[in-house]
Amino acid sequence: SESMLEELRLSGEELIRIGTRIEKGDERVKVLEKLIRDIEEAAELSADLKRKQDELDPMIAKATRLESEHSGMLSDYMREQAGILAASLTEGEPCPVCGSVHHPGPAKLSKDAPSADDIEEKKKEAESAREKANRKLGEVLTAKGNLETVLIKNREAALRETGCEEPEEAASAANTELGQLKELLSVMRE
Repeated sequence: SESMLEELRLSGEELIRIGTRIEKGDERVKVLEKLIRDIEEAAELSADLKRKQDELDPMIAKATRLESEHSGMLSDYMREQAGILAASLTEGEPCPVCGSVHHPGPAKLSKDAPSADDIEEKKKEAESAREKANRKLGEVLTAKGNLETVLIKNREAALRETGCEEPEEAASAANTELGQLKELLSVMRE
């Protein structure tokens, strides 16, 4: 009966040891699952950043085009104003701008110069497009910052938990270990 008590004591200690191993195993499962989730989240953030950058490019192009159109309209308008002024010039009479009495090359009236309203309208359009592009740029920069933070955190965790720095390799190693660990835990729990 002495040996039976000894056996029971041993099996009790063995159970405690197995229990501790199961607990440690469960903790490790949580760590690995979190690492895998974080790596997946980084991939989603990266895709989101790419989407935002793809949206930004045409917005910048549109703002630049509208600003250029506005600038062109302004030039046409000013030439037109000079043409209106030139139309009133008379040879021998002083020019109201420069005072010369000779007018060898007066500005011509433009046939399709824009109105001041057209110019104002185009200016508003250009400003609005630039504001939209700037807002999107802000989103891109924020997304980039978030992604970089997550990538640094993930790289450290990946290296610590799997010995791999590369996210894909780390996720693969974590998945492999996770599979083996879950199998082992289910055997230990039986």
